[in-house]
Amino acid sequence: MVVPQGLTRLSYPQAGTPALAAATDSISSEQGIVIEPVFVEDQPFLAVVNTNDDQPARVNGMAAPPVVFLRDRDLLQLSGTCTFQVAVFNQSHIGPPPPAAIGKDCPYCRVPIQESATVYRCACGAAIHVKSGTSMAEDDLECLQFISECPVCQRPIVKSAGYATPLEEATDD
Repeated sequence: MVVPQGLTRLSYPQAGTPALAAATDSISSEQGIVIEPVFVEDQPFLAVVNTNDDQPARVNGMAAPPVVFLRDRDLLQLSGTCTFQVAVFNQSHIGPPPPAAIGKDCPYCRVPIQESATVYRCACGAAIHVKSGTSMAEDDLECLQFISECPVCQRPIVKSAGYATPLEEATDD
């Protein structure tokens, strides 16, 4: 299931398929789980509010408090019948440099970024050369191929879109 932005209700009938639907404004009046993707200091979390007192949720095998923030690879178990693994989909931010980055030095090679360059944009704001945009091949800067984390904030570089960690195969226990 892909969780959309905003408050979403996760319904999980005793018999049937779990489903996502838009949550109402008065979440405390309805029973169930309300979820919302959030970012705390540029790190993704899934905020979970359990408004169902009859069926407490479990996170990674432990009883969950009424409000919990889940990270990549956390397991959310609902009513003993539904278990979900949180998986974060990372977008790659490769493209033209933002206007604020033009003329500033690449944090890896210290060469100014040109308007014609292709750059990787980190969440911290750093722009790193993917292709410098120069016409001569020997001057073409491809800094991104030499690093695995941002030289400014040490966040992992996401070179292609995909999940942060592979999903584990479901097993019947």
